[in-house]
Amino acid sequence: MSRLMLNYLYLLLSTLFIIVLTKVLFVYYHYSMFSPIEISQILKSLIFGLRFDLAVASTIALISLFFSNSLRYMSLMSASLISALLLLQLGDLLYFAESARHISYEIVNISGDSKALFLTALSQHTAFIIIAILASIRLWFLLRSIFMKILTPIPIDIYYPFYLLILIIISIFFIRGMFAHIPLNPWQSSQIGNEKLATIALNGSYSALYALANSNKTISNRFTTEPNNATDTLLEIYKNSSDYNYKPLKRNIVIVFLESWSATHMKPYGSRVSATPFFDSLLDRSLRPLGAIAGGHRTTEGLFATLVSAQNPLGRSVAKTPLQEHNYHSLVEILNSNGYSSAFFQGTAKETSGTGAFVQSLGFAQSFGKEDIKTREFKENSWGVHDLDLYRFVLSKTDTLKEPFILGINNASTHDIELPDGIVAQKFDSDKMLNARLNILHFSDAALKQFVEQILKRYSDTLFVFVADHCGGGINSNFLNYLVPLSFYGKNITPRLIDEFVSQRDIAPTIIDLTLGDYRLIAPNFSGKSLLRDSNFTADYYHNGIHGWVRDKKTVEFNNNSTNCYDVSEFQPKAIKCDRGLLEYKNEYNAYTFISQKLLFDNSLDQFSRYRDEPQEEHTKE
Repeated sequence: MSRLMLNYLYLLLSTLFIIVLTKVLFVYYHYSMFSPIEISQILKSLIFGLRFDLAVASTIALISLFFSNSLRYMSLMSASLISALLLLQLGDLLYFAESARHISYEIVNISGDSKALFLTALSQHTAFIIIAILASIRLWFLLRSIFMKILTPIPIDIYYPFYLLILIIISIFFIRGMFAHIPLNPWQSSQIGNEKLATIALNGSYSALYALANSNKTISNRFTTEPNNATDTLLEIYKNSSDYNYKPLKRNIVIVFLESWSATHMKPYGSRVSATPFFDSLLDRSLRPLGAIAGGHRTTEGLFATLVSAQNPLGRSVAKTPLQEHNYHSLVEILNSNGYSSAFFQGTAKETSGTGAFVQSLGFAQSFGKEDIKTREFKENSWGVHDLDLYRFVLSKTDTLKEPFILGINNASTHDIELPDGIVAQKFDSDKMLNARLNILHFSDAALKQFVEQILKRYSDTLFVFVADHCGGGINSNFLNYLVPLSFYGKNITPRLIDEFVSQRDIAPTIIDLTLGDYRLIAPNFSGKSLLRDSNFTADYYHNGIHGWVRDKKTVEFNNNSTNCYDVSEFQPKAIKCDRGLLEYKNEYNAYTFISQKLLFDNSLDQFSRYRDEPQEEHTKE
């Protein structure tokens, strides 16, 4: 028994050392996103996160010991698992650079995107990837040599199953989070009371393995505690909706989901340089808000918030879960029933993250991906075809669509940072990575300009909606991680600035108001408002366990342990005192989120009108 326990201890400590080492590297690599944090606080978070680290380490140690009767196989298995762990930890480090969160449920869908993910990482972090692969290979040889010397083969006798059972019980103790009264969940990292410290405490491997282990389980509602006066609070949020006084015009609609266009990199939203001159020039000719808040951090999350005008499951996507089978009265379905034809186009593969099937479940009659685009001027990037080739394909397909039509387009150039061959990079910034991001934005913006001009030549009365599906990477702020551009542009669209931050949820109501009529009568289930006539806009985001509520150019961020308030009137969040009025924002968020999540999981989003506008509903019934 003592030899088996000693083997277990060696393997446990070896794995734990690699995890802690990579977490220190994680902090060092992303230090600008965590500063200012004192060393003592970082040590606190590392200690707090040991329960996640021990859960992973004990799992690897236990698996390795199933081969303990053979020193050769036990050493091979343990060295291979720990080397793979090193790669997973370093992969999470790079994923965090792009998404500002650890790998979680995305790991379940990684098989379809693995090539694109690897090529993107290789192009953006070439030296790091090469060093990581070489380090994992070197670690494998080193560990195998060490384990061959320090581990002891254990003969299988009548006592062996009993000893192994004891180790299984010990491992389960660690995997469950030691003395926690519930199984260890990645979101428990937020119990440390600081979002940045929580990110350091949680290791990416545990988050990914947890998602894999639970991939077949039904997605669950994370927001089940009903706040006081939720119904009254929600009515208060919507009480100032204005009466409809507009002559709608049925016209073609083109929604361009600008892949990873972070508003913070654009001059109208606070950047010091103009990398998107065409989009910038459109704003003065558009109906547009001060800025918009994305409904998530993946394409499918942005699509759901935009087309269904509803909140995503917190920190998750509806796509590729049982929630996708629910009935959603989406914008596209409403337009289809009013004589529109519909098609969705993406520059990536059609089923990247299940997007193609997802948009068709939301009403798009046709879905096209890069595999359908045969004529190309440029070589693909790591994810798909460049924007000029995508837009050219879209134009070729519009001739086959009956008018009026609605097109959804998700481009791919800005899914990467590599310019196509023959395109000369400009000097926007001295930071190499930021300059690359700004250059690919500039290229994408130029392609967008050409596309818009070509569409208007064929279909002069077209409503364009330009909105990012979500933000890109490298942003050091919860709020800015969800700040995206938004513009409604077209003939007979009166230019106007809504001096508020709105949500992607507000896009569908606005489109209905512009094209069909009063959205509160046509789509009473929508939880957004219309930029055409409403006011007192609110927006929400959920990031790494932090809940955010945006209203009146301020945002309140909170979890169970802390509340922080910011003035975002100039886009960059400035910390302010959380007075009574701002604390009331928490009640608004809790009321909206509780009801939204309950209706979402109960497959009852069509009942939202009962909560947002009771007098209007009673009037409608009469």
